[in-house]
Parts: sequence; structure tokens; C-alpha cells
Amino acid sequence: MKISRVQSFGHLIILDSSLNIIGITANINQILSIPAESLLNTPVENLLKKLFQTSYKKIKKLIESFVVGRPPRALVTAKINQQSQYIKISKIDNHIYIEAEPQYRKNISTTDLNEIAFLFESNYHNNWKSVCKAINRIIHFDRVLVLQMQDTGYCKVIAENHNANVEPFLDKQFSKDYLTPDLIAHYKGAPYRYVANMEAEPQSFYSISDFDLSSTQLVNPPESKTNYFNFLGVQTGLFFPLYLNGKFWGLVIAHSVNKKFVDLQKRKVCTFIVQNAMSKYETLVKQGRLDINQQIYAFQDHLLQRLAYHKTINCALVESLNNLRLMMQSDGVAIFNEGDVYFDGIDLSTNDFFDIIKYIQQLNKPTVFIDHNFRKNHQKNFKQKLPFAGLLAYNVDKNKGYYIVWFRKETIMHETQMRICSDSPYGIQVWQEDIYDSALPWNDEELSLLDGLQQTLNTSLIQNLLENKNMAKNLSQLNNELEMFTYTLSHDLKNPLSILKMGLQYLENTKEQLDEVKRKKWFTTLSSGIQNIEDIINNILHLSHDKYNKITKDSIPLKFLLRKIVEETRLVYEGNTCEVVYGTLLPIWGEKSAVYQVFTNVISNAMKYSQQKPEPKIYIGSKIENNAVCYEIRDNGIGIPASDMDRIYNMFGRGKNTTYYKGSGIGLSLVKRIMDRLEAHIEITSTEGEGTTVRMRFPIIGEFPNVMLERTSAEEHG
Repeated sequence: MKISRVQSFGHLIILDSSLNIIGITANINQILSIPAESLLNTPVENLLKKLFQTSYKKIKKLIESFVVGRPPRALVTAKINQQSQYIKISKIDNHIYIEAEPQYRKNISTTDLNEIAFLFESNYHNNWKSVCKAINRIIHFDRVLVLQMQDTGYCKVIAENHNANVEPFLDKQFSKDYLTPDLIAHYKGAPYRYVANMEAEPQSFYSISDFDLSSTQLVNPPESKTNYFNFLGVQTGLFFPLYLNGKFWGLVIAHSVNKKFVDLQKRKVCTFIVQNAMSKYETLVKQGRLDINQQIYAFQDHLLQRLAYHKTINCALVESLNNLRLMMQSDGVAIFNEGDVYFDGIDLSTNDFFDIIKYIQQLNKPTVFIDHNFRKNHQKNFKQKLPFAGLLAYNVDKNKGYYIVWFRKETIMHETQMRICSDSPYGIQVWQEDIYDSALPWNDEELSLLDGLQQTLNTSLIQNLLENKNMAKNLSQLNNELEMFTYTLSHDLKNPLSILKMGLQYLENTKEQLDEVKRKKWFTTLSSGIQNIEDIINNILHLSHDKYNKITKDSIPLKFLLRKIVEETRLVYEGNTCEVVYGTLLPIWGEKSAVYQVFTNVISNAMKYSQQKPEPKIYIGSKIENNAVCYEIRDNGIGIPASDMDRIYNMFGRGKNTTYYKGSGIGLSLVKRIMDRLEAHIEITSTEGEGTTVRMRFPIIGEFPNVMLERTSAEEHG
């Protein structure tokens, strides 16, 4: 025999398919004056005769109908010991459940029915406060409230109707310990839960095996929740679970500080109000999602229009920064694209934002990373205090070089915490705590907008790939390019191969234990060298495949890329003391690996041919001129003799004064070919003994976004 504990306000009998008793509550003995457990494994018929007397045959016939497949539930009234009872019969897993509880009123009053009328008013827009008020007019409790579950596991009171003698709970927020998974499972088991007397001792339930009692109203709530209600002084409680699209959304909760018996009919009327109100709310949410879809479509149209104009995703997004911030209800937004940064609505330095991006990259999170407690959870990893509390990061590029990041400022939460405490008279400890460094979570509607943005960007990226594929249909083989291909590889692979060789030699010869910082630095350098080799090979393959095919262009940030090329070149020319001065480094339109080759060749030449000067110096800067981004790279090196200027772009063309400098003379020839492919222009002026100036003009595609222009600054020294 199994013994478990259930509530004491009713009776429960469980039968097998042969109508033998296999489970029964202890308080049956108050009616029969015999131990309830002695009735186990006996036919139910004798018990029915003693309980229902004149109604015995009607109840027996109803029970028998469940054996042959009657619908799973029935509700009738009958008298037990001259007291009217509700008899609820249900069938679960081939077992028949008979549940009885007292009937306190025979009919539902007209006044109670009037409380339902507001649900059918045409101007009713699902005000949860009205729901609380209507329920309280029917059951006359001290407090009725609506508790909404948040995606974070916290929950908040969003509506309430209460008497003056109890503490208001409106806007009160509870920690994750308030609605635990076991408690949610308890509420999910039935349309409502009713605890008639929190202080009453549970009764025993005897059975021949373990049964799932979650579908019955006699099942006990988890002890932690009973302890909390005793702490509040609540004696009677009613709980109605709420579901949105099949997912647990929250609860309607009713508290009474005095013991009250709520008739089953009243509970059913309240259940109808709650379920009808939730149904209306779900309809409104779906309508809201239609509105969200309209917002998504509007933003998609705007973005696609900008894409058609600019031809690049980055330019379109940069120009849409304010819209990106507003659509996600954020205090700020930023775009990170290969080192270029654009802000809207957030007071954050570029260096601090770089630290945030590096940190997010290291977390190895999926495409979307959300933490509304970002400052609370991660501040220890940053030197400067973060000017925001919540962060949402969308990784546009799988290589982690392109992010859109939204920020939300701090919202101080007043939260009710609780924990089990054996020393407390109620078995739990409850206290209020102010939660700092947290922001309001992004809700489902806002995340739906983000999904729409992802779909738009994915569609645009796929469209670009298809366009490239269509261009590839017209490819034709280059004539006599094999020699150019071979020499180009041998020339442009020297720098990254030299870096790899130096790195491996350093690692081999270093006897001391490398610390983590040095290890990471060399790992990054070697990985970058391998990537550069791959990019160069891929670009040469494209270049050699069809000299008439246009390169697909995108906005390429150069602020970091040019510094990276300079540092790589310094490694190749060991001991180089050349001073590099940077001006404004604007993005250009091109293809990344092709642009890398162009600037690597030009900067390498500038550094190589000026390193023997007493004070070698190189200037790198750009400006906008005649709808183009114009870059200028000048050095104070050995210069080019005037007699050699007419053949500087020829294969193997080298100046007379370069005898003592290593080189093959194919670098500028390659640069000229790539610039032609980019539909860009290169011009070189030089004076022997004084230096060389290389000017490169890259056409602007579409409109140069104002926000990019605003980020141009005075020259800064590297």
C-alpha cells in the first residue's frame, strides 16, 4: 500500500477498469466510520450505496459508462450525508477518478453573470485590471493580481485589484525562485488551482500504486509556495494559469487572508473570464505581430532601396542607424565593420567599443547574443565602467568581422527574493533587494523585428552571390597570363611567407616559456599571414581568369587594414625605423583581397626605398574629391629617375638606382592591373633623391553616407 498527502477539503476515489477501488482518501472514514485503507481492492458498488444512498444507481450507471468509452469528464450533483456535493468523474490512463466536494450554492447569481458582460463589449481592449476587478466582485477576496512570466525567468505583477487592508503588489517583481519549474508544472495540470485552507493539515491518500494526481484539485501545491502564502498571511488561494501560443505566460492569483470556501460554479465562472480574456489578449498579440510584420516590411523596403542605391550592405545600414535603434527600442546602437565604427545614441568611445567587440568575439556565442544583465555579469572584464547595462549583439559576418550592437541603459529593479530557511518560522526567508546594472529585457516582439532584419540581410547577401555567379557565366581565359600569374605569386607571397618564417624561427629559438600575451600575439600574426597568402592566391586566380570581368565591390574599411599592412611590412624589413604618419583613412569601394594587394605593394615599396634615409618618413592619408576617395602615400626615399618614369608599370621594370635593393620589378605592374580591374586610377610622381608620391583614386558607388563623413577627423600619428 502506498500513502501520499492531498488537500483535506474533498474526497477522491480511483477505480480500475473492473470498478475496484485502487485509491482512496482518508476522510472517507468520517462518513463510513471504517478505515478508508480497508476498502482498497474491493468493488466500488458497496461504497457507492453507503455514500449516495438514493442516488446510488444514477451514480453507478454514470461510472459504468466511463468503462465503455464515455467522454473523459462529467459533473453531477448528489447528496452525501444529506449535504449536496459536486461529483466530478474523469478517465485518465484507463483509471476512473471520482472527486467530491461540498456544494455551497445551487445556482450562479445574476450579479455574478453580469461580471462577465464586459468581456463582450466592443470597446473592451483586454485591460487586465478589469479582469482582476471582475473576478474579485465574484469571489470577494483581498487581492486579485496578474503575474506575467518574463523570458528571463523573473516575473512581474502587471495588474491588481485589492482591498485597502492588504499591501499592494502592482509592479512588484519576483526572482526566479518564485515561479520554479515544479510550480509551473503544478499549475499546468488543471484549468485552475484551488487551495481552500493553507493552514489545514493534508489528509492521507491510500493506493495500491503511485498515481499522477495533478489533474485533481486535491493535489497539494509545492511546500515552498504554501510557506510563502503563510508568510503573507494568506489562508485561501485561487490560481489560474495563462498561456500564450501554447507557452506558459503567467498567472491570475487571488488571495484571501481569511479562510473562504469558493463554490465550484464560481470558480468555473472565473475560469471562463480568465480564459476568454487570455484569448482576446492572444488575438491582440497576433494583431500586434501583424503590426510588427508591417514594420519589418517597411524597414526591409527602406533597406533594399538603400542597397539598390549604394550597392553595399554596410552603407545602407550605416545610413539606417537611427531606424535600427528605434526599431529595437534601444538607447543606442553601433555598427562594427572590420575596425570601422559608427554610433547612434550611445556615449561610448571607439576604443572601449573595440574592447567590447573583442570580448564578444571570444565568447564564441551564436549569431545573436543577448544579455540584459551584461554590465552586472561582465563589467569585471573591462577597465572602464560600461555606460549601458543591457547588450544585444548580432553577428552579421560568420568570420566575426561585422557586428550590429544595441544597448540599453540601467533600470533599477525592486525585486522580491526568497529562499528555503529552516530557521524561519515559515520555512522560508523573504526580502526585498534592489537590482542594479540590469536593463529591461528585449521582448518577443522586438526579437521578431531582429529576425526580419536577419532575413533581409541574408536575402541581400544571397542576391550578391547570385549576381557574381551570373557575371561568371561570361568569363574567358586570359591569353599569355601564366607567366604573370607565376611572377605575381612569387612577388606578393614574399611578405606573408617572411612573416611566417620569422614567427616559426622565433618560436623554435625561444628557450624561455612564452607567456599568454606573447603566445596569443604570435598565434594571431601567423594566422593572419596564412589568411593573407590564401587571399593573395584567390585574388590572383580571379585576376588571371578574365581581365575584362569587373570585381564585385563593397565598402572596405581601411583604418585598421592599413595599420596592419604597415606592421607586417615592418616585420619583413627588420630594424626599420621609418616614421609613418596617418591622415584621415576613409573606407573605399573594392574587393578586400585586391585592395590588400594594392596597398601592400605600395606601402612595401615606400618603406623599402626609404629605410636607408637618415630620417625615413611615410605619409598615408585620404580625402574625398570629385565623387571619389583619393589616397595619397608619399615617402622621402630614393625616388625614381625621370628616365625610368615611362616604364614603371612594365613587367620587371626597375629604376637605375635600385641595384642594391632586392626586388623583381613586377609589383607596380600588378598594382596597375588590379587598379584597372577596380575601375580605379593610379598616378605616381617622383623626384630622384627626394621621394615618391603615389595617388590612387577610388570611385564612390552611390552616395557617401553623411555619418561616414562626420567620422573624418584631423590627421592622427600612428
